[in-house]
Amino acid sequence: MTDWKRLWTGTLLSLLAGSYAWAAGAERLTVDFPYVEQAAKRLAEKPYSPPDTIPEELQSIDYDDYREIRFNPIKALWADEQLPFRIEFFHLGYLYNESVTVNETTPTHKQKIPYSSELFDYGKNSDLAADLPSDLGYAGIRILYPLNNPEVYDEVAVFQGASYFRMLSRGQIWGLSSRGLAINTGTAAGESFPIFREFWLRKPKPKDRELLFYALLDGKWATGAYEFKLIPGDPTTMKIRATLFFRQIPTRIGLAPFSSMFWYGEVSMDRPADYRPEVHDSDNLVMESSSGEFLSRPLINPKEITESFFQFDGVKGWGLLQRDRIFGNYEDIEAAYHLRPGGWVVPKDGFGAGSVYLLELPVEEETEDNIAAMWIPEETPQAQQPYTFSYDLSVPTNNPSPNGWVQATRQGRSLDGRRQIVVDWGGGSLAGIAPSENVEVVLSATPEDLVEEQTLQKNPYNNSWRMVLYLREPTPEDTEGNLRAFLRFNDQILTETWTHLWKP
Repeated sequence: MTDWKRLWTGTLLSLLAGSYAWAAGAERLTVDFPYVEQAAKRLAEKPYSPPDTIPEELQSIDYDDYREIRFNPIKALWADEQLPFRIEFFHLGYLYNESVTVNETTPTHKQKIPYSSELFDYGKNSDLAADLPSDLGYAGIRILYPLNNPEVYDEVAVFQGASYFRMLSRGQIWGLSSRGLAINTGTAAGESFPIFREFWLRKPKPKDRELLFYALLDGKWATGAYEFKLIPGDPTTMKIRATLFFRQIPTRIGLAPFSSMFWYGEVSMDRPADYRPEVHDSDNLVMESSSGEFLSRPLINPKEITESFFQFDGVKGWGLLQRDRIFGNYEDIEAAYHLRPGGWVVPKDGFGAGSVYLLELPVEEETEDNIAAMWIPEETPQAQQPYTFSYDLSVPTNNPSPNGWVQATRQGRSLDGRRQIVVDWGGGSLAGIAPSENVEVVLSATPEDLVEEQTLQKNPYNNSWRMVLYLREPTPEDTEGNLRAFLRFNDQILTETWTHLWKP
């Protein structure tokens, strides 16, 4: 008997012997990326059909009731087989009303994992379980792996709601989200949220250190086949490839999209009456151009909806980062914002020329995401034609820039009343350069007369370098502008480029 047959037989025996009822209907079928591509292609040839409506009693439960429904971890998929990964399932209800089908696969077989109320503890909602249909399905999956301790299975990735998913690296807690695809974000057409309708999870071998699985995307505008290779670690990385089929062409598509939250930080002029110095999941949009230049744009909580486009002929990487890792800058013991993951995309195929798009929305509390970032390709997809791309997605704690990087951006007023912007660069070779050396600021501004004065000095307390800009007062003719700066020494670029959106 081959190893794969042993693994498959072990699954069937464990499911049949469990204290809950699984249907063990294995089908001889090879599920791979071409298989899911064909499923997506066939689906795109049909009119979009929304998911079936789930029972009203699940739709009507509130947040607290939903939290009462907990998956029983001892009933996780592969929990009793000494495999490196385990799978738990999310129950439908509250905001999660789109049923998801989950399958387990080997190289030669597939079996559907049916819904069972016996997998869950319903808490005070115990009356719910008896009335739910047997074909209910799930709201998503939670992937576990011994990420921080070899004896403990930790959450490493979650797929729940539309095409949203999140990942964790060692020592992190949940923060920003990723999505499979963004459609019409920030347009008058209104954003559309396709969903991952079905998953196929490849059963791992005992020594595997990555998990392979596939997903079928479906929505009003497009379908898609996705392959995911999850590699837990520091950082955790997901290798992603996808083929999309468009039923119709949307106004805007966003590849490798992120959703995050920025309420306020050191850059904020107007702060709420909150004891915490900063509250955000991410604080900078960082990009690496095809030439190797790094750009850093501090996030803001704007007074009005703000869009920014950063055009590139090609890009080596980009993402939303949480660069401030000092607890004292947040002072939040429970939320632990200093441990939130960054998100970093490294394009592989199918990206080409395009723009990193940043959408910032005004928000008055920390419970809602107000930051979206994604890649908008210059190439327009064609209806019913395959649109293929691939990228690596990681959730780093550290910064990707090898040079000096922007540690903080602050704003305020000087003693003479002028508006100030203070930027600190650290890291790279900056600490080893003496204060007396001729380090210079390379600055550009729009409008050109925006900056009245600038200074640069080394900070003796942490070996960073501080640039201070003094800005003129806005005029009635001003709309908005942009500032860009980096540090140079003897024709050597020392830092990434800081860029900032100026509003009158």
